[in-house]
This record gives sequence, structure tokens and C-alpha cells, in this order.
Amino acid sequence: MATTPPSSVPAPLAGAVVVRASVCVSMAAREATQPQAQAALTRYLRQGYEFYAPGVLITETLYVLCGKRADGSL
Repeated sequence: MATTPPSSVPAPLAGAVVVRASVCVSMAAREATQPQAQAALTRYLRQGYEFYAPGVLITETLYVLCGKRADGSL
């Protein structure tokens, strides 16, 4: 029976994280929650999590940022 060399065996995943638009808005707008969002993403990255985002992440983020700009909060 053939064995797979250790270098080609993928490391087990720690898990997966779905990135929400609220996290992107927090970071882009440098809101009060930005340090917590950054810390959480950094922690997940260091633990080997995979990141996923919905297909509308950019659209949702831009929509909120444009609204913040329009109302003067950005």
C-alpha cells in the first residue's frame, strides 16, 4: 500500500469563520469596535481558521460606508 509523504498531507483545519459586513465596516470606518474586530480576526488567523465571506460582503460594506458618509458620521 502506498503512503503519502508528510509534506503533502494537509494540516487539519482549526475551523472556519464567516466574515460579516459589520466587521469590515468597523475596521474601515475605524469605529470604537475596531480593536476588538481586529483582535478577533488576528486570533482566528493565528489559530489556523479559514475565512469565508458571503458574495455580497463588498456590496453590503460599501452600502453602509456610503450611508455613514452621507449622514456625516464618516
